[in-house]
Amino acid sequence: MARLATVHDPCSVASGRPLSLVDMGMVKRVTVGDDGTVDIYLRLTSPACYLMPYLESESTRAVSEISGVHRVTVHPDEGLDWSPRLMSDAARAGRSLPIVSTTGPAEERRTGSATSLGCRG
Repeated sequence: MARLATVHDPCSVASGRPLSLVDMGMVKRVTVGDDGTVDIYLRLTSPACYLMPYLESESTRAVSEISGVHRVTVHPDEGLDWSPRLMSDAARAGRSLPIVSTTGPAEERRTGSATSLGCRG
């Protein structure tokens, strides 16, 4: 979990409030096998999340750096069970604006804010 805490959710980064996958409540569970295999089960914040390849590669990279880990597999869900209540207390307290709209002022769309990415975090 400590290594996954180094992986930031791209939507929170785009919104100017970087949060880790752990703080976002996106890590459903992690299983570690005796043979050095690690399975990471992630909750997506949206069924339309197109950033899963990034989340998978960064999670794999971070956990693969642990001595003794030989294989990492990331299992995403369908993006239907995440909600802001799964975020850590500190992450929820740090949110100043909800990120729920996929349309916003033209300035937000031009600057690539998280809302223009379709993120819900």
